Amino acid sequence: MKRLLYFCLSIGLLFYSLPYLSVTKSLEQTIFSLTWLIFALCTIGGNLYGYLDQDKKYNVLKGKKTTSNKYKRQQSSLH
Repeated sequence: MKRLLYFCLSIGLLFYSLPYLSVTKSLEQTIFSLTWLIFALCTIGGNLYGYLDQDKKYNVLKGKKTTSNKYKRQQSSLH
């Protein structure tokens, strides 16, 4: 739940900052804007990955087997 909140906050921060970032003015402003956008997209991607991968980690910690593990065991027993 926390990762979903961070994901939404980072999307909101990105949309809020887009009008203020300029890539057409001086070289320093362009470099800053592009660097800030890259870091923002990495943050959004990391939080999204963490949120989507959260169920897999939870199942592993609880001892539940995922379907991919069952498939691997079935394939190994057939050989």
